[in-house]
Amino acid sequence: MSESNRLGYPELRRMAPEALRMIGLPLGLADRIADVLTWTEAATGRSLRAAARLDGQEQHVVLPDIHPATEDPHHPVIDCAGASMLIFAPLIVDYLAAESHRGVYSATLRNYSDPSFLLYAAYQNSRAGYRLEISPAGHSSAQAQKFWESEELGEAPAYGQPELWVSITPPGHLARDAVSRFPGQILPEESPLWGAVREATVRVDEAKRTGIVVEDAELDWLRDITKRIRVKSSARSEMQAG
Repeated sequence: MSESNRLGYPELRRMAPEALRMIGLPLGLADRIADVLTWTEAATGRSLRAAARLDGQEQHVVLPDIHPATEDPHHPVIDCAGASMLIFAPLIVDYLAAESHRGVYSATLRNYSDPSFLLYAAYQNSRAGYRLEISPAGHSSAQAQKFWESEELGEAPAYGQPELWVSITPPGHLARDAVSRFPGQILPEESPLWGAVREATVRVDEAKRTGIVVEDAELDWLRDITKRIRVKSSARSEMQAG
């Protein structure tokens, strides 16, 4: 990988909305997801790869199927049907935050892809005063830590990913709900997710100072897709533009 592949953080953030529009996202959502893509590329180096996989696929931007689990009607199962968390993590967390107005709200997430984008969801919601906790269902703290720290995080097919237990604690409830609802009762300061978020934030801060080194294939894809949105002018297009 060449040092010439180093992009400034603002440069990637500027290019991201156009790239996301070209893979099928509507304008407003593309601008929002651009923050997710840029932050996660700086943190993990995997977001452009995920976006490139979506290029050419039809994007159905609706909230994944949510239905109650038979054993607990207040703990829904969110079946993502293979959808990427690049697009759906913000939508799912918005849903969970809205449902948490009475206190901690939890759900099970299954059949998702690209879980590395959940790191940004946790980071961003903490800035709004929420506490997001995510852990592979039935995993010990050590296993959960290995999941979040893996160099191959999210590389497994969507239907090969472990189910995730997700809970969100709204502002004002953190003191009395200090212990998460996961098996093993992982305390927030011991949370493998938040250890990964803290490390990711350090890498993002460094990338904002020194730039983001992008793999050759992803940089070629990014340059190609941003060119597609800029069509050459013609007599017809100029006439139609008024």
